[in-house]
Amino acid sequence: AYNNALGSQKGVLKFTTKFDTVNHVIANHEKDEQTIDVEVLTLDDFMEHSPLQLKIDVEGFETEVIRGGKQIIESPTTKAIIIELNGSGKRYDYDEEKIHNYLLGNGYLAYNYNPHTRSFININKFGSHNTIYIKDIDYVDHRCRTAKKIQILGVNF
Repeated sequence: AYNNALGSQKGVLKFTTKFDTVNHVIANHEKDEQTIDVEVLTLDDFMEHSPLQLKIDVEGFETEVIRGGKQIIESPTTKAIIIELNGSGKRYDYDEEKIHNYLLGNGYLAYNYNPHTRSFININKFGSHNTIYIKDIDYVDHRCRTAKKIQILGVNF
């Protein structure tokens, strides 16, 4: 585990400490006394190689992560990005529609995933849930359909 944040440029950000799974970067209008300073790296600097898949869930700071990860996101090696665009970007005055359009403009299409059938459903927009943006649906679909099944609480996936 790394104690770093990802953003559009290197630096230091204040991060909340009292909100458990929804801790976040302090926005300009927020006042919070329970914070820590966190070193910021860009996604492109942090990762040596482009991954097959990314999961970005940063409580509204997605715009900054994407700005610092253009090489990774635009790489042909990166096949899918799971991202939660649920309106949290408003905290930082970001328009999440721009992220959606940026990913579409780079060859990704938006999907929902059904784990019971291991199938992807093409969607036209993002919502209040995780959206999977896929650049190579045939590759990703094959990997999901042929992956070894797992059991969670007695249910096979």
